[in-house]
Amino acid sequence: MKEHPPLISRLRFLGYAEAFSWVVLIGAMCLKYIWHRPAMVTYTGWFHGVLFILYVVHLVLAWQRLRWSFAKLLWGGAAAFLPFGTLVFDRHINTPGSIQ
Repeated sequence: MKEHPPLISRLRFLGYAEAFSWVVLIGAMCLKYIWHRPAMVTYTGWFHGVLFILYVVHLVLAWQRLRWSFAKLLWGGAAAFLPFGTLVFDRHINTPGSIQ
């Protein structure tokens, strides 16, 4: 199995960026509902959505190119829907004995 370090590096970077965008989005939601600033959610939501899509695209690329199991793809996909789930999945990307 040939490794693709740039692909893994991008997937990990996007996972961390997506998790950080959760923090920003939650902060924007506070601004929206406490201080009545709905525009903040519009911009941060868009940013978070773009990062989510990029993460999922890179996850599928990693699944195809690295020949990950379908279970690992599902685990990574489910992690993308949970706040900070990509950080948990990051620990299992190259760990021996993890989700194959």
